[in-house]
Amino acid sequence: MKQQSAEDMTKRYFDLKKTFGDIHQRVVHPDIGGEVAEEDTKEDLLEEFTDYLSILPKELHSKPEERKGEFSDTFAPYIGIVPLISVKKPKEKIVQKDIYAQYRKNYLADLTKLIECYFPPLKVMFLDPLQVTKYETSNYKKVDPEFSTIINMENSKEYKIMKILGRMNVFHMAKAIRPLFSQKFCTIIALTIEPIYDQKPKEGSFILGRACGRVCIATMDNTTRAESFQTIVHEAMHTFGLGHCEKWNCIMNWLSLDQHRCFLCLPDLIKMQHLFGFDIKERYLKLAKLYKRTLGWQDDYDWVKQAIDKINEKED
Repeated sequence: MKQQSAEDMTKRYFDLKKTFGDIHQRVVHPDIGGEVAEEDTKEDLLEEFTDYLSILPKELHSKPEERKGEFSDTFAPYIGIVPLISVKKPKEKIVQKDIYAQYRKNYLADLTKLIECYFPPLKVMFLDPLQVTKYETSNYKKVDPEFSTIINMENSKEYKIMKILGRMNVFHMAKAIRPLFSQKFCTIIALTIEPIYDQKPKEGSFILGRACGRVCIATMDNTTRAESFQTIVHEAMHTFGLGHCEKWNCIMNWLSLDQHRCFLCLPDLIKMQHLFGFDIKERYLKLAKLYKRTLGWQDDYDWVKQAIDKINEKED
C-alpha cells in the first residue's frame, strides 16, 4: 500500500461515504428508512438478494481480474489482532502459554478463519500481546481501583486506563493500541478478558465491543463465543466506514446483536463488495463451509446455502 497524504485519505473517505449513500438509495426500497428497524425476516433478505441477482448480475460474475474493489487501494491488506493479557505483575515476555490461558487456541484459530472468510481478501496478522495490570504502574507498588495500566513491553510505554465499576474505558484503551498501526493494517482488533465501557451513549454503559476510529476493542467478559465473534465482525465493519443498519436481521443493526447471527443485508453486502472487490459466490461458499464444519452455526449456514442456490439458478 502506497503512502497517502492526509488530504488524499480525507478525500477518499468522503468518496467512500458518497458511494455508500448511492448504493443505499439504489438498493434499499424507498419505503424503508429512518431510525425504525424494519421487522424483516431471513426470507425477506433472501428475496431482496434474489431481486439483486436479476438487476445487477455483472457485479456478481465479473472476472477475477476485474473484481478489484473501488476503494481497495485505500485499505492495507491485513487486519491486526492484538491480545491484551491480564497479569498480576508485568512479565518480561508473554509466551504462547500465557495467551492460551486466557484465549483458547481454537477460539483464536476460528476467529481468524471467520474474519478471513467474512472480509476477503483481507488476512489476519497477530501482533505481540500487550499486558494489562491492576497496578498503577509497572513497578506494581500501588493498586488504584479507578485505574489499570496497559504496558507495551517492546518499548516500555505505559498507558493509564480509567475504570468505572471495574470496567476499562475503551477510548483510553484505543490510545494504547493506535501506536501499533503500520502500513500493513487497515484495522486492529484488540481482545481483552476484562469488562469494558464507553462514554456514549450513556456514561458507564456496559458493552461487548466498540469501534474507535480504526481500532476495534472486544471483550470476552460474560459472553459466549458466538456473541464475541458477531460483536467483532460488527465493530470491524464500523472501522471500514459502515454505520448502523435499519434492517432488523442485519448484523449492522445494533438490536440484532441479541440474535447472535452474522446475516448481512444486501445494501451492506454491496458496500463491502465495493470496498474489497470480492466475488460474492466465492465468499458465500467459504462461509458455508466454515459455518457448517467449524462453527456449527446452522441458521447462518442455511441462509448462505439458500443464497448460493439462488446464484446457481441465475448462472444456469
